[in-house]
Amino acid sequence: MDPKKKAKRVGIAFIVLFIVAGIVLMYTGNDAVVLATRQKEGILTAEQVKIAFDSVGGRLVREAVQEGDEVKAGDIIMEIDPTDNALALARVEAQLAQIEAQIAGSRASMGISMQQVGTNETQSFR
Repeated sequence: MDPKKKAKRVGIAFIVLFIVAGIVLMYTGNDAVVLATRQKEGILTAEQVKIAFDSVGGRLVREAVQEGDEVKAGDIIMEIDPTDNALALARVEAQLAQIEAQIAGSRASMGISMQQVGTNETQSFR
């Protein structure tokens, strides 16, 4: 076999092998960009924690993960003391009970007033 033909065949085989390997990597999703994206999505940063807890008040009781730890959906990241929220809930429930009592009182008063109107109408027609 001619050395030029042999070198040409080896070169073509190498190029075909390179193309096939590229296609396999592209379809399996294990290229560098995909792997970096997967890793980035699983890393918790301080900015993400700050955004998540901006609207929440209370004392931090437990920090389950540290910055840079890998997390997934549903993982507990931090635990906040529920005392402040429980007190606020109790306060709102007490206000609700008070308003419901006022409504019941107003309805009862309205019922009495309606009875008095009915009695007055009856007496005025006699």
